[in-house]
Amino acid sequence: MYFLDNASTTQCDEESAEIVKKALIEDFFNPSAKYLPAIKMVNKLNECRQKIKDSLFAINYDVVFTSGATEANNLVLNTACSKSYKSLISAGEHSSIYETAKQLKQKGLAVEEVGLKSDGSIDTEAFVSQMTPEVGFVSIMFVSNETGAVNNLKQLVDYAKSDLLKNEGDILPLRKGTRLAIFGKAQIDYVKGGGGSGDVFCAY
Repeated sequence: MYFLDNASTTQCDEESAEIVKKALIEDFFNPSAKYLPAIKMVNKLNECRQKIKDSLFAINYDVVFTSGATEANNLVLNTACSKSYKSLISAGEHSSIYETAKQLKQKGLAVEEVGLKSDGSIDTEAFVSQMTPEVGFVSIMFVSNETGAVNNLKQLVDYAKSDLLKNEGDILPLRKGTRLAIFGKAQIDYVKGGGGSGDVFCAY
């Protein structure tokens, strides 16, 4: 099978390649160091983070750079999957997702596999039956890097939004001045004096 849409390996954009080349040759300084060129790299990294956040409208989030997709996928799964809720993983996921999900299931986490149709795309009926209120995380590949099968993510997301995320009584969005209790439902960053190691962020 020939991939005409860069599904397996996408050709790098020339402008992006030039930026990477400059970083490897000129801006190679360790951003963790304290000398001036390294501090400039920290500023550049922060600028990149801000540009990404702005493009995604991710105002209250941070950006974590990884070495590649495999590391990023592992980071997401090991963070998002929990014993508190069920996770759905499609049978057509990249091995960095699929194999990690299998390991998490062996550790006792509630991970379920959603089957595929004969064309390699997600079995929508199976997804609908498995997408219950107990589900807290879903991973479905948009385009398979092996078969080229395309999943209709909008259809799957629309189902989840319409059937599971009910807005009973039109309570959302909250009206200005609405009083509500969030104790135990939110996270707050605070600093506590460390024992000889300086100030540290406490675990939630």
